[in-house]
Amino acid sequence: MTGRIPIQSPHLADAEVPLVGVACSDDELAKRVLRSFEAADGVRARMVDRSELAPIDVLVLVEPALERLCTAVLQLRQRGFAKAVLCASQVDHSSAVVEAIAAGADDYVTVPGRLSELPSRAMALARRQSGSWLLVSRDIPPNLVLSEPPSAPLVSPPALTPSAGLLVLDANQRTVSFEGGATVTLTSSEMQILQRLQAQAGTWITAAELMRQVFGYGNHVDNTLVRVHVSSLRKKLADLAWCLESRRTLGYRWRAG
Repeated sequence: MTGRIPIQSPHLADAEVPLVGVACSDDELAKRVLRSFEAADGVRARMVDRSELAPIDVLVLVEPALERLCTAVLQLRQRGFAKAVLCASQVDHSSAVVEAIAAGADDYVTVPGRLSELPSRAMALARRQSGSWLLVSRDIPPNLVLSEPPSAPLVSPPALTPSAGLLVLDANQRTVSFEGGATVTLTSSEMQILQRLQAQAGTWITAAELMRQVFGYGNHVDNTLVRVHVSSLRKKLADLAWCLESRRTLGYRWRAG
């Protein structure tokens, strides 16, 4: 069976496909990155300057050297850039994922070895930010069984969500405000994880489920992304880190009550 995955949200049916901005200091690598997006459906990509990022939906930040990459994404976050950032460098090691996410990235890819993954990962980040299912593939694999589409459009969570009087989430600004006035900024992935866990407070959610719900990877078995994001989220929650529980065989949950 072949075909296109339909847009599931009627209110976004006429919207333009997401715009991905590519920032890369290596001209030859930048050309290869853009060519990977040209071959993909459902997404537009163009080169951008790091000082002009307002129009884009997702930023693909490419630096061959990991240290320069982490410095660049950290500077972006410090300047208040809150949109999704997909980082890529030539370092193919699990520690690269840890360092990039700790600096503020939402996802990490090794290039040029996994260059073909960039469009799909960028689409997953755009889909997660919009709260909608967007066109992500030209061909549906023959062994993929699609469930019935939801009867109602997917709805993004409210901008402000109180949680047991302890903290308030602002999904638009991606901030968490604590009792007493302190406020911290989360990455888009950290915000999504926190919202998912709070929405099902008291229920264990496996890392595999979070990989599907937050990162959009159906059968992705590498849980490093979830583990590193949860670790970063705990640090930002400070005295409320105890609310975010984890068990090796059960996954993660937000303590109810």
